[in-house]
Amino acid sequence: MLSQLSVSSPRAEEKGRLSVASSRPAPALPFALAFIGLFGVLLASFPGRDSDIWRHLVAGRELVSRPGTIGPAWLYDLATYAVHSAAGGGALVLAKALVVGAIALLVFQMSRARGGRLLPLAISGLAVLALGSRVLLQPATFSVFFLTVTAWLLFRDPRPVDRARSWWPGWYLVVLFVVWGNVDQNVVIGVCVVALIAFGRLLDARSPSAFWPGAGRATAGIVVLVVAACAGPAHIHNLQVPVELKRALAALREEGVGGSVNSPFTREFVANFRESPAALSYFPLLGLGAVSFLLNRRAWHWAWALPWIGLALVSGLQARLVPFFAVVAGPVTTWNLVAYFAGRGGAPVRPRTRFALRGLTVALAVGFLVAAWPGWLQGPPFEPRRWAVEPPSAVLDGAAFLRRAHASNLWPQESRTLYLSSETASELAWFCPEDHGLRDEGAVKELLKTEDPEKARQQLRALGVSRVVAFAAESDSSAREALARLLADPDEWPVLHLAGGLVVFGWCDPARGGADSYNGWEVDFTRLAFRPSIEERAPPVRPESRRWWDAFWKPAPAPRPAGRDEALVLLGKTESMLGSAPQRHLRVWAPGQMGGLVGAASGWSTPAGALDATIRGAFVRPPLVRNAPPPQVAQLALGFEQRFEYDRGPAPVGILYAAARAARRAVAENPNDATAYFALGQIYAALVRTTSEQSWAGRVPDLVRLRQIQASAALNRAVTLNPNMAEAHLALGRLYLTIKYLDLAAVHLRAYRDIPASRGGPKKGDRQAEAILSELDRLTKEVDAQTRAFASESTRSSVGDRALLADRLGLAGAARDLLLKSDVSAFGTQGMELELNLLLRTGRPEDVLEWTTPELEGSLGGFTYHWLRAQSHIALGDYAAADTELGEIIEPGSLLVVPSPVGTEVAGVVSKALLDAQPGTSFTSQVVMRALSEFDLRTRMTQIGLKLGQVADMSVLRGVVALEAGTIDRARDSFRAALTYSPNRWGGGELEFPGRWVAWAGLALIGSADAKPVRAP
Repeated sequence: MLSQLSVSSPRAEEKGRLSVASSRPAPALPFALAFIGLFGVLLASFPGRDSDIWRHLVAGRELVSRPGTIGPAWLYDLATYAVHSAAGGGALVLAKALVVGAIALLVFQMSRARGGRLLPLAISGLAVLALGSRVLLQPATFSVFFLTVTAWLLFRDPRPVDRARSWWPGWYLVVLFVVWGNVDQNVVIGVCVVALIAFGRLLDARSPSAFWPGAGRATAGIVVLVVAACAGPAHIHNLQVPVELKRALAALREEGVGGSVNSPFTREFVANFRESPAALSYFPLLGLGAVSFLLNRRAWHWAWALPWIGLALVSGLQARLVPFFAVVAGPVTTWNLVAYFAGRGGAPVRPRTRFALRGLTVALAVGFLVAAWPGWLQGPPFEPRRWAVEPPSAVLDGAAFLRRAHASNLWPQESRTLYLSSETASELAWFCPEDHGLRDEGAVKELLKTEDPEKARQQLRALGVSRVVAFAAESDSSAREALARLLADPDEWPVLHLAGGLVVFGWCDPARGGADSYNGWEVDFTRLAFRPSIEERAPPVRPESRRWWDAFWKPAPAPRPAGRDEALVLLGKTESMLGSAPQRHLRVWAPGQMGGLVGAASGWSTPAGALDATIRGAFVRPPLVRNAPPPQVAQLALGFEQRFEYDRGPAPVGILYAAARAARRAVAENPNDATAYFALGQIYAALVRTTSEQSWAGRVPDLVRLRQIQASAALNRAVTLNPNMAEAHLALGRLYLTIKYLDLAAVHLRAYRDIPASRGGPKKGDRQAEAILSELDRLTKEVDAQTRAFASESTRSSVGDRALLADRLGLAGAARDLLLKSDVSAFGTQGMELELNLLLRTGRPEDVLEWTTPELEGSLGGFTYHWLRAQSHIALGDYAAADTELGEIIEPGSLLVVPSPVGTEVAGVVSKALLDAQPGTSFTSQVVMRALSEFDLRTRMTQIGLKLGQVADMSVLRGVVALEAGTIDRARDSFRAALTYSPNRWGGGELEFPGRWVAWAGLALIGSADAKPVRAP
């Protein structure tokens, strides 16, 4: 029965009309075949970066070395391992590309089998484009190939069949399903498609007497194919619902409505793939197919309609199954349209029209091939077609570390590695086979239980675990939570390796005790922060975006740069340290005070010494009384201790400096990575909130402004690249609330509210989300009130005055837009400075650099001009240009701050004062002149002192920026240069400038790294 399956309709033949199935195919055009085959190959010729690649390679290697370890996809595992061993990873991608090219040719051959030329080519091209939305180096891609071959075998022209064996599906199909069942569990889709075609053929026959006998023969044939599909180690388990479809159905049940996050009919799908014509081509292919059935309804074929409907339903639930739909929808749609147009007839096409159509077809085909070469039809990353397999660089570095550690016998040979995710386990199992790893879900769950850590330790001992490997790139939420849990306990879980987001933790089992076996192997975060290597520094210049033509010849950067994941790990470590801040501060405070207490004991022989001893003793252990207010000496001690903790900050500042550099390296590698920019914005926001910079900012307010500008630039860039990044909108809303930009805060909080919960938006029942929405309601009312106040108060005001009023009322967005719409002549220099500052603080530093031309320096003034440009360069990560601008502020024409021309000015003032103090001819006039001279001296010296303080503070800011960039020598020189304005002399005369303490603190941080021992290799 199955071997008789065709798509011709007996009803059409009975009516005497020419059957589409029996119509003679149009002759093949070499150009059409070349185009469709090359189109499919190009769509599939991109580097393989999926973790599944390494899992199958490991399984294939295990199958060769230990034949008893056979998995459900053992044939695919064995084939990929053999090809990779013989010709490398590029050969795997080439083989996949050739398979997709074969799919494209088969789809075209099926489409044109019922007649026509241009129509089959056009619809086949659309189907192949939809197929290109997901042609990864995975078994599913080969399942699509098997489905295409199955459809081709069933839809080809009918042949004479032996009635006695009509239940037999044919050896081609049997062998195909045997192979398919051992390659991928999506074989169940093939079985279902065969059953739908067979049932549809029975409906098309419209013969009640032959229905049941035919149904019996069709059922027998399907049973044969089921047995063939189960002829493997998985047996009946091959016939399971595809994992992707299970996930879609589960998500559908959880949502309670038809908005599954896996479905192409969701806003999330369109948002994710808005730059992918291949993904969006599913919709015209689906719509065109539905229209074709309506047009050809008089010659309805159930054998076409049932598989089309079935695959349309599953692809509508799960976008990953779109390729299965495409390879069937393309031919079926073509047959319907060809049959419809053939029945209508039409006037013959003129030679000129035919020639024009052929020319247009050639032009469009060439255009599609040109667009396919850089990947423009499939979405970013855009790069030339190439055949390669690219593992994450972090995995390669982690494998190298594990090999080095094993060679040094860091762990017992029988010990094992616990992986927090199966993806990382597969990757490292391939690149470091000597490491014995395991993935135990129970052990990971026990690590997350902080109330009973001993139970987790017992399980780890039973498993023989001595280290844990985590990767920030994992999507598994439990793995990310476990990573944060381990980062929060550096005593038991020291970090031995950190590169690109992959972290190797060593386990210091409390039951073993003894010396630290990882001494010299731990990651030195102080060295990473204040003595980084050249590779660990931030790029000195701002990242440059790729030009559109680079995609034709220049490989794209990694979609997930290593620096991004490393920054996320360092940011996570900082957050994990917040809870332990009081204990860490006490471990430093108590020994220091105890040392001071012991050192001062020799001077306690006098009565004043008793007071000194009392105060110092209170600093070591404040005398607190239960249920009573603390005495004054205890209040004094606690006040100093709280100030000490505030100056140190809850988290070490150096870790966030290292995180900022890693994020800067990530955006330099891939300027279109929205997540890297989001991480960068979070880092800058955390610097003045959770580190010693909160204390520095109180002394140098420009530092707060600088961090806010950096955070705003990074977060605005993140939402520009990904408008649906809920976390970035929320962070921007909170930032703008902090700086009183109420209207902009409301805009971004509103954007956060409108993003679905599945993409990070507010979830029902979440208290934090409800608090944010309540804040948004309050903020909206306040913005409305301020807007009305602005409208009433700004009547008949100039543009500049209206902008200043809007800014004072918290309507910074309105003020900025008002100034941008007006000519500079309408608001003058003051309005121009306001406009540039608003652009800076609302994430547009590029515009500030573009508009601050040298001609503007005279209008703004030298300091304002260079300070605006310096802030813009810092916000963009162009540290070299920022250093130059700061140098112009500190010392025009030189990057050195000493010697200062202020000294010449001071000498002139003092000399004039001495001359004015000489005896004169008139006593009265001499007294008056001396008084005036002294007043002028004090005034001018005060002005000089302020100028010196401003220069010193700028030098301090220069040092802080250099610390962030990792140019430690420049930071040290800048801090020392600032302190030359306030030398420690016994005679006094020091200049007390606000940033003096910050300069000393910066030098102390740099010195702390110099005292650290060198890490083991």
